[in-house]
Amino acid sequence: MTITRTLDQLLKYRPSKEKFPIVVSYDCGERGNDVKEILVEQYGQNISYHITHPNYEKTQVKLNEENVIQHMRAYFHIAVHYGWALGHVFNSLGFEFVIIVEDDLDIAPDFFEYFEATLPLLNQDPTLYCVSAYNDNGKPELIDLLSPSLLYRLDFFPGLGWMMTKRLWEELEPKWPDRYWDDWMRHSDQRKGRACIHPEISRTKTFGKIGASHGQFYDVYLKRIMLDDKFVPFKSMNLDFLLKVNYDPHFMHEVNSSLPIREFSKLGTEIRRSRNPFETFRLQYADEIEFKMLAASFGIMKDFKDGVPRNGYKGIVPLIYQRRRVYLVPSTFE
Repeated sequence: MTITRTLDQLLKYRPSKEKFPIVVSYDCGERGNDVKEILVEQYGQNISYHITHPNYEKTQVKLNEENVIQHMRAYFHIAVHYGWALGHVFNSLGFEFVIIVEDDLDIAPDFFEYFEATLPLLNQDPTLYCVSAYNDNGKPELIDLLSPSLLYRLDFFPGLGWMMTKRLWEELEPKWPDRYWDDWMRHSDQRKGRACIHPEISRTKTFGKIGASHGQFYDVYLKRIMLDDKFVPFKSMNLDFLLKVNYDPHFMHEVNSSLPIREFSKLGTEIRRSRNPFETFRLQYADEIEFKMLAASFGIMKDFKDGVPRNGYKGIVPLIYQRRRVYLVPSTFE
């Protein structure tokens, strides 16, 4: 079972059982009950709550009636299970926030430190709606390896180890979808102009090649995401720079100060010419098609959801290229 690998790491790095009680939610009918028995015996009181989705069979009947093809059924079960589990954690168990961890994630040593330090921002800033431990473009050659404490705001919901508040759940619960919940979270109707926080170097990494997506993107992207191995004392740092009122002016100044480059083919030459080791660069894209072409050249994720590029903030996607910071910016950028 992959879940034991994830649980072992959660227990290894968890600073306090009282502060971070673990809730394991089961699906898959009888098979889920079998897994529950094993985990109860193996982990005992280290797991605070075992909850079992009661509507698995009803979901199966509904999918049969709708003639949903077999390989798509997992997405429906996942969405329904997520909705039920979140409702139980917030409404029945009474928690004010939750960190969602799938059963195929490795986590970094400072995983809990990171979320504990960013929770006050999530509570304080109404322009935030989640904190994620994941960087979709977190391959080693695309990130600043010397900046493990670097954090960003972004408009694209990343998932894969993320935190939300009860306040957000009360907003989402009445309209929670019965399929493709993560793409639904990326829609403007849910985002409402709000952003997430995520790190430059991921604090989670999936090892689940064979899952609902049947390995889609795993070898090209997910397998190569770098997991941070250093402990950053985020709680001792002042993270107020991530509040929108502070972040936006600084971020836009950084992008505006970068050297504009007209074509990707000229970027390498300009980097080699630059005598300033801290000089940054930017490339414009006119539309989604042009962004995807640039993304392919850099080797980053190239999808858009509801007009937002993956890893983008205000349409701007930061990355590292030949050890220099590069920003992909929309043509509307000023």
